[in-house]
Amino acid sequence: MPASEVGEEKIGLSEQFLANADLYHSRYSASDDSTMLLRNALAESGWRPPAAPVILDIGTGSGANSVIPCLRTFEDCRILATDLSPDLLAILQLYLKKESLDHRVACVCTDSMKNHFKQGQFDLVYGSAILHHLIDPTTALQAAFSALKPGGAAMFIEPFEGFSLIGSVFQRILDEENSDDKRITDDSRNFFKAICTDLAARRGTDKSDIRFRYMDDKWLFTRTYFQESAKRIGYKGMTIVPYLTPDSSRHYQSSVEILIRCSGLDPKAIMPDWAWAYIAQLDDSFSPEMKKDALLEGTVVFHK
Repeated sequence: MPASEVGEEKIGLSEQFLANADLYHSRYSASDDSTMLLRNALAESGWRPPAAPVILDIGTGSGANSVIPCLRTFEDCRILATDLSPDLLAILQLYLKKESLDHRVACVCTDSMKNHFKQGQFDLVYGSAILHHLIDPTTALQAAFSALKPGGAAMFIEPFEGFSLIGSVFQRILDEENSDDKRITDDSRNFFKAICTDLAARRGTDKSDIRFRYMDDKWLFTRTYFQESAKRIGYKGMTIVPYLTPDSSRHYQSSVEILIRCSGLDPKAIMPDWAWAYIAQLDDSFSPEMKKDALLEGTVVFHK
C-alpha cells in the first residue's frame, strides 16, 4: 500500500469486499465469461497489443474477472494488480502461488481514484466492473490515460442504463401483483423493489449526495458519458463493444437469471411463470441490433 494511504478511510468499501470477501468472490467470479469479453473487445476494437504487454489492472478484486482473463489471453504479460480491499487481493495471491504465477503479478492495495502510477509505463489499463463503484470515474480514466504508453489502450467492462428496461418490467410486476390472481412471494417482492430502487439511484451523473460515499454501485453509464469523458481527457478514440448473451432471442431472460443468482437467490423461486412471460415479451420486442444499441453491459475501449 502507498504510504500516503495507510490509515485512510476506505470510502465506499463495504463488508462484502472485506470480511465477506470469500462470499463476494464465489458469487461474482466468472473467469470464462470475462475472458470471452476481453477477447471480443480485442477483436472488435482493433487494438493490437505488443507481444509481452505490461498491464495495470484497476479494481482487481480477487482477480477472477480481470487478472485471470489477462493471464489467459496474453501469454507473456506482466500485471500490476490494484484494489482497495486487502482481503480480495489475498484471495488472488493464494491463487497465483498455487498456479506458480506470482512472478508475473504484483499486488498493491490502493485507491484507484488516486494517481500513484508512473506516466507512460503500461501498454494496457484494464478494469472489470470497477468504474461504476467510483464517485468520479473520470479520475480513474485520467489516471489510466497518464499511465498508458502512446498507442496503448484502456478497457473497462461496465453496466449501462439499458438495465432500466429490465427495471421497468420489474416495476410492472410489482404494480400488477394481486391482480387477476397474480401472486409473488415476500422474497420476490423484496428483490424487485430492491432492484428498482437501486437502478433509480444509479441513473444520471449527479453523485453529489452523501449517500454515494457509502453505496457499492453508483453508476449506470451511457455512451454519451464515455464519449464526452474520452474527448475531455484527450483519448484519440473510444469504442464500446456491447455484450449480448449467446442466444440473443433470450438476452433479457438470461440477464435476469444472472441478476437473481448474483443476489444469492433462485430464479425459479423468485420469478413466477406470469412474470417470466413479461420478460419474454421484452425479448420479443427488440432485434439483436437494438439490444446492442440499448446495451445492458459492454466493454469500453479507450485508445491513447
